[in-house]
Amino acid sequence: MRPLPRLLRISLAATLMLTACGGPRNFLNENDRLRRQNLELNEQIEKLQAQIESRIQEIDALQAQQEQGGAAARIDGADPPRLSRLRFGRYSGPVDSDGDGQHDQVRIYLHTLDQHGRFVPVSGRAVVRANIATANAAPGTIASRAWEPPEFDQSYRSGITGTHYTLELDLPAGAAGVERIQLYVALHDAATGLRHAAEKSFEMSAGR
Repeated sequence: MRPLPRLLRISLAATLMLTACGGPRNFLNENDRLRRQNLELNEQIEKLQAQIESRIQEIDALQAQQEQGGAAARIDGADPPRLSRLRFGRYSGPVDSDGDGQHDQVRIYLHTLDQHGRFVPVSGRAVVRANIATANAAPGTIASRAWEPPEFDQSYRSGITGTHYTLELDLPAGAAGVERIQLYVALHDAATGLRHAAEKSFEMSAGR
């Protein structure tokens, strides 16, 4: 039998090595990955559908209002809930998020209250500022952050700790030497165009 040409022998050897290194594919893991991706896509589709339905309802409400001459019919004696004031939740303040004994973040559990002091969901743009409030230190803002309406909507929480909006603001490393801060939060209400604000001071001693 004639020996195979040298180039052909090299090609066959390389093919065998690649086949041996690759090994059989794990189709079970591949199917699990595909199923997981399918579930994630289905969840994204459901969220988009919910958002679309919400926008359709808003459009229908606006169209109905225009058909009535630009103003919806009012009901005598009714007092629709509207944002009246902001309040800091019980556990608001500086927190030690990484457990190193230093406050590195402020967390505000924001309660949006109507004219009767009841929680009312709102939409709008929120701004939080952390200001130095120590008597012997120069005043100034050490950190600030804004939440645009979509991001503010995502901060809505409801559970065993109650219903509120959770706003978190990271503090710079230099804030460790500040003894006291003043937290200021403002919310521009999209429904009325009015701006509401609240502020409260907190100690910056030991991390929680």
